Amino acid sequence: MEHVVHQIEAAVAREVGRGIEPLFGVAAGGLAKACRVILDSSSDVAVVTGFYVPLATPAACETDGPVGARHLAVVLKA
Repeated sequence: MEHVVHQIEAAVAREVGRGIEPLFGVAAGGLAKACRVILDSSSDVAVVTGFYVPLATPAACETDGPVGARHLAVVLKA
């Protein structure tokens, strides 16, 4: 699982004009840790989405969150 999680994290961190490289430098390895916590937990998990980026040009809302959140919820439920 670790290898797949690292591949996903690398794909998400790839620069495509979002300017988020500094975030992924700090958060590297966080996805694997989060996966381990979810797998080891017997608690319910909440999938939350939606944020506003006021400093973007132009300011914008998240657009892929609801669909991504739905996919994540389906996978977590399986």
